Amino acid sequence: MCGKWDVSGFHPEAKKQVLHDMAREAGADVRFDTIVTGVRLQSGEVRRPADPGKDIVPRQGGGREKLLGVLAASASGAAMYQARVFIDCTGDGDVAALSGAPFILGREKDNICHTYTQAAGRLDSKSGGLRHLNFDAGYVDPTDVDDMTRARRYGIQLYWQEPFTEDTRLLYVAPMLGVRQGRQIIGEYQLTLADEIAGRRFEDAVSFMQAHYDNHGYDYENESNEAILWVWVLGNWSKAIGCEVPYRCLLPMNVDGLLIASRALSLTYDAHHAFRMQRDIQRIGEVAALAAEEAIRDGVEPRQIDVKKLQSVLRERGLLDERCRPKPAIPDQQLRGLAGDTSAELSQAEGSAWLAVRNGQAGLPGLKDALASPDLKVRFKASAALACLGHEQGLAMLVRCVEQRTADVPGGNRTVPLWQAAIPFLGVPGNRNAVPALVEILRDPEAPLDSLIASVRSLARIGEAGAGEALRGLLERADLPAKRGLRANPGVSPVLEDARWQLVIATAEAMGRLGAPPDEVRDILRPFLDDERAYVRRFAHRVLREAGISAKQ
Repeated sequence: MCGKWDVSGFHPEAKKQVLHDMAREAGADVRFDTIVTGVRLQSGEVRRPADPGKDIVPRQGGGREKLLGVLAASASGAAMYQARVFIDCTGDGDVAALSGAPFILGREKDNICHTYTQAAGRLDSKSGGLRHLNFDAGYVDPTDVDDMTRARRYGIQLYWQEPFTEDTRLLYVAPMLGVRQGRQIIGEYQLTLADEIAGRRFEDAVSFMQAHYDNHGYDYENESNEAILWVWVLGNWSKAIGCEVPYRCLLPMNVDGLLIASRALSLTYDAHHAFRMQRDIQRIGEVAALAAEEAIRDGVEPRQIDVKKLQSVLRERGLLDERCRPKPAIPDQQLRGLAGDTSAELSQAEGSAWLAVRNGQAGLPGLKDALASPDLKVRFKASAALACLGHEQGLAMLVRCVEQRTADVPGGNRTVPLWQAAIPFLGVPGNRNAVPALVEILRDPEAPLDSLIASVRSLARIGEAGAGEALRGLLERADLPAKRGLRANPGVSPVLEDARWQLVIATAEAMGRLGAPPDEVRDILRPFLDDERAYVRRFAHRVLREAGISAKQ
């Protein structure tokens, strides 16, 4: 459209109608308002969803099962749908999980998934066009219906205005939560952040993906070391990354007769942030449909098809067009020797930092050379990368940055002061020389929430039992920061996440690892064991479970 009724991107209702018409024209039997309730396997077993909270740990082992049917419920009653090949397009990989495929849920440290949104639309009072509202409303466990209900109510409440004006009046509120992540089904290959940054190629490539590291995280101290390095240290949040996608990512482990074609694809948590965009998932849907067609035509399982034949079809359709191939995020020339001037030296230090994390020993010489640089940021980035690998050569500099509260910022998008970025890496080498600086942060009334959590986690990694008293003192403080603001749009109420639970549960976890009595750890966690937020409950129970502590006295 042109002029007054311009739409940014696409009109969601129009797109839904077009896709539905295309499906009908292709002969598909489309059924709305129907939900998967179970699966039937070749062994004769019928599986239905487990109780909420029980499927947080990946299910490993066991033989491979063939999926024969999917149970579903609708207003017409229960039904069994049978097929030779199924394609799981549910956002959370429901069919694959029910069929016995292993999966992960959320990030490693606390199992939180990516932030969700409660989208809506309104008219732009200046242009008259349709404006889509997309913001971070908080966190939710999409596998828990009670938590989804809580999140939906909260997301809608954020739009309340008294009174509504031309700038805030809504045309519609999206009928579903904008859930960005749920389960990641583990397939024959898990795509990684390192693959995406390196622009990796695969023999069984069936598509491309490209974006930036679009993690809406507000607490990078709880992300992986690689994510902290990529964002807090190197400032690369907005740098384009991308690679080929191997066919194996569509093949769930332990299940035959099934392909994954959704954001539940076989990715690591870190890789998901860049590989969840609509364009990428639409391409994967086309790949899965063509692969299913080939499997049915040749009378084989999806994992047994001739991938070369599939690739030939994909090239003809433009899905493997060489003009669309992503380039490595860090070019080879950036990984070569120091060039002398500051900008080139800094660029090479960044390249060596990521090369070392990706390939271990390959990047170490460049990092060790960078430790002698007169440039503070070059030395810092090299020190952080070495610590990330468990080396102590740059540890003294990181400790000094923390002790002196070095306020310089690395540069780039979503970075933090050097002293704060250093904290997560102090715990990796396990050197006790970092303990005094970390303990001092716990006592600092000016220290922000993220630095407190990062310090707690680093102390737990170092394993210094004497830090237990400092952790107890932290919990006794009456001035602990507890609120974290999330990104919102104008006209939407500010989103303030109550994040005190992150600090308290992480502290209880650290105390358990440092030998605190079980009763003490249980008492700290008790207020969170029945929290209304499912992801908080799960983290608290996980800490108890991993410490071998019963939730009941």
